[in-house]
Amino acid sequence: MTFKSSLLLLSSTVLLSLTGCVSHANLDTTTNALNSVTAQWYIGDQGKRFDRIEYQFAQPLQPQTLAGLKLKLVGTFHDGQSAKEHNSPNRRVELPVTHIDWVGKSLVVDVQDFDTKGLLGIEVDSNLAQLTTSHLVYKTHIRSVDDFVQHQFVAKDGTTLSYWLYLPKDAQPAPLMVWEHGGGEVLASSYPRANLEANRGATAWVESGHPTAVLSVQFPENYSFGIADIPDQFAQMQRYNTAQYELIQSLVNAKLIDTKRIYISGASSGGGAGLRFIMQYPKLFAAAVIIAAKDTIVPLSDKYHLAYRFDAPISALRLAEEDYESSYQEMENALSDTNITGVPIWFAQAQNDRICTPYTSIMMFDILQKQGAKANHHTLYSDQEMAASHVPLNHFSWVPTLNNPKIIEWVYQQHR
Repeated sequence: MTFKSSLLLLSSTVLLSLTGCVSHANLDTTTNALNSVTAQWYIGDQGKRFDRIEYQFAQPLQPQTLAGLKLKLVGTFHDGQSAKEHNSPNRRVELPVTHIDWVGKSLVVDVQDFDTKGLLGIEVDSNLAQLTTSHLVYKTHIRSVDDFVQHQFVAKDGTTLSYWLYLPKDAQPAPLMVWEHGGGEVLASSYPRANLEANRGATAWVESGHPTAVLSVQFPENYSFGIADIPDQFAQMQRYNTAQYELIQSLVNAKLIDTKRIYISGASSGGGAGLRFIMQYPKLFAAAVIIAAKDTIVPLSDKYHLAYRFDAPISALRLAEEDYESSYQEMENALSDTNITGVPIWFAQAQNDRICTPYTSIMMFDILQKQGAKANHHTLYSDQEMAASHVPLNHFSWVPTLNNPKIIEWVYQQHR
């Protein structure tokens, strides 16, 4: 995006304005023009964060460039509904500069990283005259996310998928990780590319150190709890899975993907959808990481009032013995229809998840073990472990899971 202004567009709602002081730092503006400014973002555990600004000059910088250089960054944040109710002004917060350095033609300014939720703009005040130049190419870059390319795929039955694909350079055919996003990232209630930006579900695999392709479809809308008892929604999920299967086969046919190393991971609604994808195509995947899965196999949450019980006592999250036994039998029956014991699955969830009950993963893990699965794992995080991950809700068990190198390495050890 290019425009002649002293404002840098960071996103649809965030502006970085560059303002200058009276005195100048030691840089000859007539011989070394400033070509561009790049605002660097990355994806943290709970979404986009900001940590760096890079200035690109026409010529390599000299050591004296930093002599007398001063920079001050101030962020403006919108406080949301509370600000409207109390007629409060937006918050202005100074953003500490942690390091300034130069590499070749680049001046790099590291900032103490911060969550960008509510960020309206960042003002950069400096005694370097070029920061106010109005003839620049301004850019925004989100690490890893901007390496994905958006596409559309039309399946044989006409089902159309909007998806993002990351392909590692010079590593084809590559392993493939399919990331199934949560219900909060569907297009109906979020924005395009939320499936890549809301958390590290997709970028964790790009940044794993393994040269991996990553595929993430962004679905139009979420499905209900207990989808197995909702015929129209269940049929739609199956159509999406069929379309994804055809999409993956197109990547295989293009020799981009290693057929022996196709993996799937998903959280919340994506975890539940991932389970159904595995059951529909049990010979496709070499391994799966299923996190905080929604109840797509046997209805539990609505039936027993286990979902969204934020203020209820822990006892309200537990099934009565007879309800557990009947649900367990239903799960056994459902899992007898297809054999998925050949797909190593690592189940992970908070033991006191107040949004998606952990009974789905608890029962599935136990039944699959009885059926002969030998490579599965099951992690139930305690309240203390979830608190140590600094998450707002116990449901966010993808945070400790995707930050666990043991789980990441386990995935890449699996082959069909």
